Formats: sequence, structure tokens, C-alpha cells
Amino acid sequence: MKPLLSWIGVAALFAWTAGGAAAWLATKDHIALSIASGAPERAPADDPAALLAADVAALRADLSALASTLGPNLELLDRRGEERSDAAARELAALRVELARIQGANEGALLAEVRALWRGERPAFGGLPTTGTFALCRQPIYFGFALTLWTGPVWTIDHLVVALVWSAYCLVGPLAKERRFASHYGGDFARYRARTPYFFPRLFV
Repeated sequence: MKPLLSWIGVAALFAWTAGGAAAWLATKDHIALSIASGAPERAPADDPAALLAADVAALRADLSALASTLGPNLELLDRRGEERSDAAARELAALRVELARIQGANEGALLAEVRALWRGERPAFGGLPTTGTFALCRQPIYFGFALTLWTGPVWTIDHLVVALVWSAYCLVGPLAKERRFASHYGGDFARYRARTPYFFPRLFV
């Protein structure tokens, strides 16, 4: 009986070993395939370094295209800026020349009047001003000065006194000037006085 049990045990052990080996042979290919399909290899295109290099190359191409497009426009703007600068410089130079001429003319006229007064001669005056604001009234400068006296935002007693005194001067003082104009310009001033208001502009009379 004992030898029979021993042979049964050996047969069971052999059967168990054979079954395990057969099971391993049957499943090893499937296990390898599962591992391969679960962890695929990265394609070269998915490499971060490769993607970054591709992005940098595309950016460089875009910048190159932008530079080639904007280059001529920027050069044109530079040329136009230089032309405008040259034109502004020429205008400024011409203005300076004109100002120097006017200053010289005014100084020459003032010196001529001083020399005439020193010699006891009658000075030569310019033409009678009748255009611009002088076409609205005969005393636009005095009117403008008086107008500023009455347009203050805050009023005090001393401000009122100053405004009254200087406004009275602006009304009365130019009468002496008009007497000189009448003697210097004669009939021209008489006609100008007949058609132009004295103090208040034509808009208000």
C-alpha cells in the first residue's frame, strides 16, 4: 500500500509540474504582447527637445518674413522723417531770417525817430493801422486790456478799484493818441474815424 501511495504522489507532482510548464508556455506570448502594447515607444515627434527645436525654427522663419516685409516700410518712414526734419529746419531758418529782418527794420525805424527828434525834425511814421482788430474798433488794445480787468474769477474791493481806475484810463487815455493820429494822417484818419467805433468793437455797437 505504501509503495502505491508513493507512486501516486510522484505522479501528482509530475502532473503539477507539467501543467505549470504547459500553462507558462501557453501564456508567455500573450504576456509579452500585453507589455509591449501597454508601454509603446515614443515617436521622435513627441520628444520635447524636438518639438522645441521645431517651434524655434518656425519662430525664426516668421521673424525673418516679418523683417523682410517691414524692412522697406521702415526705410521709407526713415526717409520721410529725414525729409520732414530737413523741411522743418529750412522753415525754422527762414523764420529766423524773417525775425532778424523785422527786428532790424524796427530798430532802424526807432533809431530814425530818435535821430529825427534829436535834430528837431518831424519823425516819419508808418501807415495808419486799419485792418485786423483795428477794423472793429479804433482802440482794440485798450479794449482788450480793460476786458481782462473785468474777467477775474474772484472779486475784492481793491480789485474793483483797480478795474475802475484802469478802465477809465483806457477810455480817456487814447484821446491824446487820436489827436496825434489826426495831425499825422490827416484825412485818412478822419475817414477811418468816421467809419470805425472808438472803443467798443463793431460787434457790440
